[in-house]
Amino acid sequence: MLSKSDLFAIAYHDGLSESDASILRTTITVGDPLKSGKYLCSIQVIDNNNDNAAVHSTWDFEVT
Repeated sequence: MLSKSDLFAIAYHDGLSESDASILRTTITVGDPLKSGKYLCSIQVIDNNNDNAAVHSTWDFEVT
């Protein structure tokens, strides 16, 4: 589990424009201690300035 209370605080002191915030990308590096098998990844990103703005995404992946 990973939790980051202010994901963009270091790089974006003044926040993001609406167009810049409209696309989120991430990279997940899988390695030890994960074993071969099926996993579920779930993310939630909430706008600290707007409680009604959030992104939720869940996907399955397999480590072989």
